[in-house]
Amino acid sequence: MKYFTSKKLNEHLTLITTITAENLFLVEGSNKAILIDTSEGAGDLKGFVEKLTSKPIEVILTHGHIDHAMGAVAFEKVYMNPADKAVYEAMSDIPQRQEYIEMSVPKEKQAAVKQLALLDANGGAEKFLPLKDGQRFDLGGTTLEMYSLAGHTPGMMVVLLVEDRILIAGDAANTATFLFDDYCASVSDYQNNLQKLAKRLAGRYDKVYLSHHELEAPKDLLQRVSSVCKDVLDGKADNQRFDFMGKTAWIAKEVGPGFIRKDGGFGNIIYNKDNI
Repeated sequence: MKYFTSKKLNEHLTLITTITAENLFLVEGSNKAILIDTSEGAGDLKGFVEKLTSKPIEVILTHGHIDHAMGAVAFEKVYMNPADKAVYEAMSDIPQRQEYIEMSVPKEKQAAVKQLALLDANGGAEKFLPLKDGQRFDLGGTTLEMYSLAGHTPGMMVVLLVEDRILIAGDAANTATFLFDDYCASVSDYQNNLQKLAKRLAGRYDKVYLSHHELEAPKDLLQRVSSVCKDVLDGKADNQRFDFMGKTAWIAKEVGPGFIRKDGGFGNIIYNKDNI
């Protein structure tokens, strides 16, 4: 069973897709490579990446959730925003991660997935290096800049590939931005953060890549998701019920399969009515 597959997006950017459908990104410069996110810790991600590049590999975690951070302990040099330390620790236990994996793969592959051993992620956050807003990584001809977009988690980060004019928004803003667990920002605070970041990055990117569902989003994604937040704040949301891992939340704009909006729009939030 293949847990990972890869596809070149350009000469130094590779998309890595997991069996649970997360998008990870390997960025290579002339001197080193950076892997953006590490999935749940199942399968030999380190071995897979080492077959894609011979350069030294560092890891950037966009945030501390199960499906993005738990494979990081396999790597020597890992960066994560310290604001997500509690998020990471709350999600590092193996039963919770196994539950997520089993619910995220097609039924015909679940038996095989149950046989996968998960990395022990406990204590991983203690070894991670701090990731900060405005931090730059020079890979040799390829530059990454980090920007905070708190909302989905307190330490949520997005990555700007400067020369390629690509924004990796990940889970920070997407077709179903989760804003309903105990660590999420309020809808109003999240909207404010979206607007601030859109101004900071205006004119600096032409493509936006996501971590789930669609790979590519419209260039004005931040503005679109901000507009959805405004509809929630104005009492104009559709409020479609959403149940996920024991929690009930509300999808702002009604969706069909794959979180495709029924009104034809792009970008959405799933939020807690008690945290507006």
